[in-house]
Amino acid sequence: MAKSPQRPGRPRPFAITNITPGEGATATIQSDGTILITISADSLLSINVTILAYSPPPGSGLGASISSGPASETPTGSGNYTIRLNPGTVNPDPAAGVNNRVLQVIDSSDGIINGYPFRAAHGGSGSGSSGSGSNKFSAAARSPYFRKDQPVPVAVTLKVDSPVTAGSSNKIDALNKPTRLLHSQDASHPASWFSQPIQLGDKGSPAAHWALEKADDKTWLAVLRQADKVIVTYRLKTKDAKDGTFPLHLKRKGDGGKQFKDWPKTITVSPAT
Repeated sequence: MAKSPQRPGRPRPFAITNITPGEGATATIQSDGTILITISADSLLSINVTILAYSPPPGSGLGASISSGPASETPTGSGNYTIRLNPGTVNPDPAAGVNNRVLQVIDSSDGIINGYPFRAAHGGSGSGSSGSGSNKFSAAARSPYFRKDQPVPVAVTLKVDSPVTAGSSNKIDALNKPTRLLHSQDASHPASWFSQPIQLGDKGSPAAHWALEKADDKTWLAVLRQADKVIVTYRLKTKDAKDGTFPLHLKRKGDGGKQFKDWPKTITVSPAT
């Protein structure tokens, strides 16, 4: 998430130089149920740290607040701060590389200074390193729409099969690049993958997100949304029920949003490499 803009004419009260865990990193849950968060800053007046659930699109990425507290300066010197917070209940072995929590560092006078998703995991859980099967998990307990013996990818890549062109908006670069989607850690979306926010409009306008969903035994849907507005939808009907075979070739349903032109007739979704 972007840093908060500074107020005109007001000097920045402090500058954070490092936060651990970093964006997308794995934080190990200790025996007391907490994770250690460390912060380095040039000069710190007052800082509060919050762990939230990671709620993928169509929301903002921020779920419910789980734990929060003020960071304390360490005895090693000025500018080094730590806090231990409970990340709440997480899957004993969350899918490698999939974020399930959001960390926010908040200055009491200026609001959010930094914030991003990360992964809270118990000791011994995979770190997402490369290797055979590192991008797969068993779908058995996750969704009734997949066969129990058929693993599905933790991360997928969505590609448009022909370029989108500018309409009333010229923000087409992100749409024409391969987009990475991650499997949801939300139990209410067991057969869904979500992208990170995509900026398609002017600064301050709602971000858009790609969402891939196995809607039923035979139906795949890929939807690009901006807040509550559906921009374009793609669909695939599989021949066999509960078929989770990739790659997927989805066909456009309808014309697509008029802010862009030449929506491709098809898109391809493949396991991420």
